[in-house]
Amino acid sequence: MKSILLLFLFATTSIYSQINFQKGYFINKENQKVNCLIENKDWIKTPEIFRYKLTDNDKVLTAVLKDQQELRIFNTDLFYVKVKLNQDLKDKNGDIIKVKGDFVFFKVLLKGEGSLFEYGNDDTYFFYKLKNDELKFLPIPVKKSKTKDIIESKKFRSELFKNLKCDNFSVNTFRELNYMRYDLTKLFMDYNSCIDSDSEDYYSKRTRTIFSLKLTAGLNFHPSLSNNYNYSYDFSHSGGGVGFVLDDGSVDFDSQTNFAFGGELEVLLPINKNKWSVFISPNYQSISDLSGSKTINQYGVSYDYKIDISSISIIELPFGIRYYMNLRESLQIFTHLAVATNIIVSSEYSQELEEPGPTFPTELEDDNNKNYNIFFGAGVNFNKFTVGLNYYIVKNVRGDKTLNINSNGAISIYSSFVIF
Repeated sequence: MKSILLLFLFATTSIYSQINFQKGYFINKENQKVNCLIENKDWIKTPEIFRYKLTDNDKVLTAVLKDQQELRIFNTDLFYVKVKLNQDLKDKNGDIIKVKGDFVFFKVLLKGEGSLFEYGNDDTYFFYKLKNDELKFLPIPVKKSKTKDIIESKKFRSELFKNLKCDNFSVNTFRELNYMRYDLTKLFMDYNSCIDSDSEDYYSKRTRTIFSLKLTAGLNFHPSLSNNYNYSYDFSHSGGGVGFVLDDGSVDFDSQTNFAFGGELEVLLPINKNKWSVFISPNYQSISDLSGSKTINQYGVSYDYKIDISSISIIELPFGIRYYMNLRESLQIFTHLAVATNIIVSSEYSQELEEPGPTFPTELEDDNNKNYNIFFGAGVNFNKFTVGLNYYIVKNVRGDKTLNINSNGAISIYSSFVIF
């Protein structure tokens, strides 16, 4: 089973998905518009190169962005235009990072009578354009004081208050305005609406954080179950010259299968087209009807360790990271890695360490193993349904200081359904 899972994980990372290419266009340096399919990598910063195909069946080509005039992928926020700077561009320290006359690529956030653009470097800079006016830099909201300390500047707010004329705007509209995409895009949307201008809001088409809640159920297969125990014995009264000794051992149980059910909260992150997510997936499971014994031989003395487990009920609380790969619009495969803690809900068990005689006292000791699991897995997601497989590298269920159930190598097969 482990080999099958590893093979599946390897295969999933090797798949190249056609859905990464979406309809769009670019305008080259000859001012020719090329309609094509462009690979959507959901760039955080302006890309230096991009890959495209003229049709689904054509080979993949690579182009350098600086050699183009414009690049756009439809139904996304990925829209870039080349602009010639009409002034020096300075960072928050007042240092020039781009000089007047340089060509740079702006990301288009919104177009209308009032348009908003973003230039991304180590910091983010915004530009705006009103009707047929020239492009204007919106000053970054920090500056140097006479003592060269960085202090906040309100210049960008006062400039917008002066230039965006609308009866619905007041001083309060600008007082709490932040130098951020969301605040500025909303302001320009409101401005265009105020002057009866249509707006094309590209920023609203960005990849967003998505929350989902799922119900989960599955089967856990434990091919190897054992209880690891520590014990001490005292031979100081035997006359054999051996004193107090610590040792450990384990008792193996039969394999077991049990059910698990619970829920999962998943957060799809706003990067790389929501291909990365984090999740927490609490689930209830139990282990029951385990018994075993072991004869311990020490210095010619034999005594027995016995254990009987009626049931141990736990809530497993995994926290992990997941990566999705698209096969088509409604079909995905994924891999994930998680670390979990086990919360004991209830337990019924007994264990006994026989004392061979009054001169050989024995005692169970604290087991220092931690109560946690580590697993990786893979699965298939279709619309709201998911089927997956997990392999436990480590699985320890600790009932108390003297009980530690080891189930390394366990396999979990599960399914889930999105309820919202």
